Amino acid sequence: MSLFSETLKGLRLKAGFKSAYKFFHDSCGDPVLKMSYANYLMTERGRSLPLLSKLPALYCALGLKHDSPEAGALARAWLQTAYGEASYRWLLRPLLSEERPGSPSTARSGGADTVVYVTQKQLEAVSRDQAHYLTHLALANDAQAWTTEALAAKLGLPEEKVRQALRELKRNGILEEPARGTYRGLWAGASLHFPGSLSCGAVLRRLGALDEELAASGRVEFMKKGILLVDTARLGEFFKLISLCLENCNLYAKTTGSARSGLMAVEGRVVKLSTCTPPPARPKISR
Repeated sequence: MSLFSETLKGLRLKAGFKSAYKFFHDSCGDPVLKMSYANYLMTERGRSLPLLSKLPALYCALGLKHDSPEAGALARAWLQTAYGEASYRWLLRPLLSEERPGSPSTARSGGADTVVYVTQKQLEAVSRDQAHYLTHLALANDAQAWTTEALAAKLGLPEEKVRQALRELKRNGILEEPARGTYRGLWAGASLHFPGSLSCGAVLRRLGALDEELAASGRVEFMKKGILLVDTARLGEFFKLISLCLENCNLYAKTTGSARSGLMAVEGRVVKLSTCTPPPARPKISR
C-alpha cells in the first residue's frame, strides 16, 4: 500500500464505511467519484494514484470540508506518494508551510508535528563550536528551563563557554530567558529542517563533523549492518524505508528528562564501497 491509499482507507473507516464496496456504492459511485469500482479498489490498495483533480470528489464522498485537517492530510499524502518522501520533505513542504522560517512561535506550539525551518544565521550560531552545538542539543531536546551552572554541569563544560553559547543562541532566536539567568529552548520537541542552499555547504559540513565527533565519543547501544551487492538503480525504495524508520524514532522522543533518559544519536547510512562492473562477455567461438 502507498501512503495515499493508507490515508484514504483510514478516512473511509473514520467516515463509517466498513468496506470499500459500501463506500463506493453509498457515495453514488461513478457519478460522484468519476471512476469505476475496480479503479477505486486499485486506488485504495495502492496500485494506482488518481489525478489530483479527483481529490475534491473524494472529499465530497468522505464528507470532508475542503479546508479541514483531514482533507489536508489526504492532499499531503497524495503529494508524498506522487513525488516521493524526499522531494516532498525537502522541496514541497517548506514551500507549502505558512510559518515564518526560524520563528520561535513555530516550535512553541509543541508536539512531534511541529516543524521549524532553521535560517542560515541560526545554523551558523548552532555550529560555532562544540560548546554551542552541545548547548543547542541539550535545550532542543528538553522542554524545562536550565540555569547556566546546571547546564554546564550536565554537559561537563566550563560555565563561561556555556554562558557564551547561551547568549549567542538567545540572540539568534533559538532560546528564551524566562527568568534572569535561566534558559529554555524554543525548539524542544520540534522537527528541525536545515537550509539546503549552496551557500550553507561549509556550515552543514561543519555541523556534520560535530555530529561525527559526538557519535565517536559515545557508547554504541545497538548496531546492525552488512555488506551486499545491489543494483544502485533500485536503492531509491530502500532509502525511503530508511527515512521512514528514522522518522518513526520521533515517536520515542521525550522533552522531559528522567533517571534513565539519554541523548542518542540515531542514523541511517548507505556507503558505496566500490563500483562493480559485470565481467566482459566471452567471445563467440566460430566453428
